[in-house]
Amino acid sequence: MGTVYIEWEHLIAIWSNHQHRIRLEDGTFYYGSLAQPSESLTVAVVTEWDTIPLARDDVVGITPVETSFWSRMDGSLSLGFNYTQATDIGQLAFTYKNSYQAYRNYVELNWKLNFTGQQEQDISRYQDFSLTYERETGRRRWFVAGSLGFEQNDELGIALRIPATVGVGKRIIQTNHVVWPALLGLSVNAEKATSSDSVTINLEGVVNTSFQFFRYDSPKSDITTNLSLFPSISNLGRVRLNFDITLRHELISDFFLD
Repeated sequence: MGTVYIEWEHLIAIWSNHQHRIRLEDGTFYYGSLAQPSESLTVAVVTEWDTIPLARDDVVGITPVETSFWSRMDGSLSLGFNYTQATDIGQLAFTYKNSYQAYRNYVELNWKLNFTGQQEQDISRYQDFSLTYERETGRRRWFVAGSLGFEQNDELGIALRIPATVGVGKRIIQTNHVVWPALLGLSVNAEKATSSDSVTINLEGVVNTSFQFFRYDSPKSDITTNLSLFPSISNLGRVRLNFDITLRHELISDFFLD
């Protein structure tokens, strides 16, 4: 199931017999089906014990949660090939993604595998595998997260890199237009270069924050930024930084600038 974009301010009522996780702006969660509300501008959640009316504007997220293990899975697989005659370069790309959504737990697996070849040159390989886990604490937008990865990159001379990260985060702001989470944690990287038989282990701090502004009524907008800092603990004074930004804005009806 994909994401359904709703102009929430124009919604009068919503109901469903399926189970959902309802997130409020203050970080509170409710679990249950959605009954037809008796009052407008409210969402009626049918829990195991009672039917709870919630103000529509307090609801910032509704996530369907299936009842069985396999139905909670959502995956995709893609395979592509590209060849450029001018440079005589061919590339084979494979991507696999799978996610699991429970009431408070979310697990995501990503696997990217690329092979690039050129006449009279060795085939280079890039592989990136990651498994991430996130659990909502249900207390004031706090969450815990962890990830484990596996990477190979012939062009960068990386024979093997295994990063593992754990952290604690909080969604500082979460409304119907803005999401701003931040996370602090630790990361351990074991790395082996193609030119060496030794394995280097690095310990780093992790500081990550992202900011997203979105609007689904016209003109539609979606601006997302992500900033990650990795101050080294093993090698004091060394800091890695990653930053990216994406923009999508509707200039005229259904015509977007990316």
